[in-house]
Amino acid sequence: MQTRIRIAALVVAVATSALGCSAQADQTTDKIKSALQSRLGIDASDIKGITRAPLPGLYEINPGTQIVYSDANGDYVLNGELIDTKAHRNLTEARLNERNKGDFAKLPFENAVKVVKGDGKRKMAVFSDPNCTYCHQLENTLKSVDNVTVYTFLYPVLSPDSTAKAKQIWCSSDR
Repeated sequence: MQTRIRIAALVVAVATSALGCSAQADQTTDKIKSALQSRLGIDASDIKGITRAPLPGLYEINPGTQIVYSDANGDYVLNGELIDTKAHRNLTEARLNERNKGDFAKLPFENAVKVVKGDGKRKMAVFSDPNCTYCHQLENTLKSVDNVTVYTFLYPVLSPDSTAKAKQIWCSSDR
């Protein structure tokens, strides 16, 4: 019950402290970054970005792998999901999905093992460790898919010999 009251108080406090101009927003983001750094020991370089959240007075903090929210002073931090109850939409999840999108066209295809089946009109990228059982299962499943171009990027992370195996694959005359 206490937690719910604190969260409700935070939302009310944050909602009543909306800011105006963009110069002020820049000062605010610097102030938030500084406050979080001094109060929580967060390295300022760990904060990838601070932007206004859809809720007035609330700021979205991007520490790299998640999204947290803060008021304009960095006095309060909310670690959780922001839900738009009218639209029945998880705004935090939507922002994470947007932030984690990659541009397929910008992948370094010259560093991939390319396999074309049929006309190859459908394209997909696969990131694979030579020691990954699930990667092998995916490769077997893809054998039954036609009209696809598969770009396999070797991603040796599971064990030290994954790197050695990846080098053997990459340097092989028949990758």
